[in-house]
Amino acid sequence: IIDDFTAAHPEVTVEKEFMPGEQLKTKLQVDLAADNLPDIFVAYQGNSWGEMDMAKSGKMLDLTEYLEADPEWKDGFIAGALEPYKYGLEGTYAVPIGAFGTGFFYNKELFQKAGVVPPKTYEELLEVIRKLNDAGITPWAIGNADTWRSEHLFSILSLKWSGVQTAMDVGERKQPYNSPDVLAAFEKLAELSAAKAFGDSYAGLDYAGEVANFNNGKAAMRYSGSWTVGEVSGPDAPEGFGEKVGFFPFPGFAGKEGTKDVWFGGTSDAYAICSNVEGHQKTMAVELVKALTSSDASKLIAETAHDLTAVKADVDPAKTGALIAEVTKAMSTASGFGNGFAAYETNKAVNGKLYEMTQAVLAGHLSPEEAVKQLDDAVARNSGQ
Repeated sequence: IIDDFTAAHPEVTVEKEFMPGEQLKTKLQVDLAADNLPDIFVAYQGNSWGEMDMAKSGKMLDLTEYLEADPEWKDGFIAGALEPYKYGLEGTYAVPIGAFGTGFFYNKELFQKAGVVPPKTYEELLEVIRKLNDAGITPWAIGNADTWRSEHLFSILSLKWSGVQTAMDVGERKQPYNSPDVLAAFEKLAELSAAKAFGDSYAGLDYAGEVANFNNGKAAMRYSGSWTVGEVSGPDAPEGFGEKVGFFPFPGFAGKEGTKDVWFGGTSDAYAICSNVEGHQKTMAVELVKALTSSDASKLIAETAHDLTAVKADVDPAKTGALIAEVTKAMSTASGFGNGFAAYETNKAVNGKLYEMTQAVLAGHLSPEEAVKQLDDAVARNSGQ
């Protein structure tokens, strides 16, 4: 997409930098402090990377006038896709290309070897984990060295236990972290660790290692987002591996009928423009963001990267593959979608602490009770910020 853009605009040079999310988060925070943000950068919902702070301090360009001036671009986004990028303000400060739902991707051959089928409840999930371990198969690959992996798992456990309201209430300080529903989600993290769901070396495994372990048949399943379709069927995966992979939603808890079909999902990978850009450079930045979030871009992503998008496109099912269709069908059963728990924690210091606590509990280094205590202590220390 960028190559096509620069071919059409030969006076423009686009310097591209790609890096893992946690590195990008650090880079953007340093760039923000130095008032040296990139012309275009990736943003997400919430404030985990300081997006809300950037918007409120005028560091992100308000895209409203450009959206209003180009109805085809504005109307190309799926319903509700732009709302999270208002960051509580009047304008729109980023536009998304990614959309996602999360659930379990599983190796059909390893499930068959262990004599298990996709579970319908969390209690059945624990039984699947037990049987996979009994068969000598690592049940679940997770790269816990990257804290967003444990935070994502904590988030879905919280959503399945008590819905999105708990995260919203904690973020608005209507209830503490040391409340029964938050503690329950941490307890489920500890329970999965105690059940030996993740094998022996997951504490030091990063996301790339998680992907590699699953793709090479060293683990039976991953809890991950719909971007995983591209990871299991793309050029870096073993040939034909994607055909061995199935999908099932994260199962709900017995007795939690009201939240069992709530999913962790929504939009992702939005593009923001630094407000410092001016003149022709600003015009070209807006045009490049339009190209990156166009229907043509959406079609290309769906058919070649096999990923969901936040932009409408007429895609060829034969090119998207069967697995993306399976994920899309499963998502249609959702009763609602919630974001990650951290997205509702707008205090940066507490937000960082939340990621740290989920990682520590999942690794078995900290009890759930100590985790929520440390989080409430962090809230108290940063209450004026």
